[in-house]
Amino acid sequence: MTYAVAQFVIIIILILASFFAEVILSKKSNKWLGLIIPFVGFLVSILLLIAFINWEPASMKIEDYNGSTLIHSFEISGNILPSSTKIINCVILFVLLNIPTMIHLIIYAGFRKKMVSNAAINKMKLGDL
Repeated sequence: MTYAVAQFVIIIILILASFFAEVILSKKSNKWLGLIIPFVGFLVSILLLIAFINWEPASMKIEDYNGSTLIHSFEISGNILPSSTKIINCVILFVLLNIPTMIHLIIYAGFRKKMVSNAAINKMKLGDL
């Protein structure tokens, strides 16, 4: 197994483990426990977005080859991307980074709704006695 495949498998296992942990935490009686993983995921997405905003290559070298012969080469320095492209890229990155956060929140909401309805049913059963 190559190094890249091993990394991919480890990442998939970690993602599945986080969903399993979300299910366990959402079933707890303390409602704040189920929000820990989505909150951490949101913070990580913000930190990665800030890193993406601050990162910009100092220069970009573009080379044109005809077979193995270099035909043309030039280097672009400074601000390469226009601001509108950076903003669009940031919005897309923010949405993509928060997909796991939204899945965690959906899991949390589903288990919370089930727990609230079960608590209401149990309360009505106690009232009927």
